[in-house]
Amino acid sequence: MGKQTTTVNWVGVLNSTATPQDIVDAPGAGKTVVVEDLTMTVEAGCLLEIVMETSGTRLAAWFLPAYGSAYLMNTKGNAAGKRVQVKTSVATRVAVMHNYHLEG
Repeated sequence: MGKQTTTVNWVGVLNSTATPQDIVDAPGAGKTVVVEDLTMTVEAGCLLEIVMETSGTRLAAWFLPAYGSAYLMNTKGNAAGKRVQVKTSVATRVAVMHNYHLEG
């Protein structure tokens, strides 16, 4: 396992659709994102997915009702240099709060 870098705290509201939206900054070459904890709340009922940039590999997914919440912890991205993203099955706002760090 590579050297761990500083944890990043981020809070935001995204207008999400089937097009993935970034929830982390670009990690840089050779770095892998590790989500320590991630809490999300959706405004409309939907399928909420956490995916990897480019490949679309699903890391987690939930069917949520309107104003439903999901929680994820200790999940490592499966590709170096790629962002972790969120997408939804319908247009909705997603509130996101998380901590993550980079390895590599």
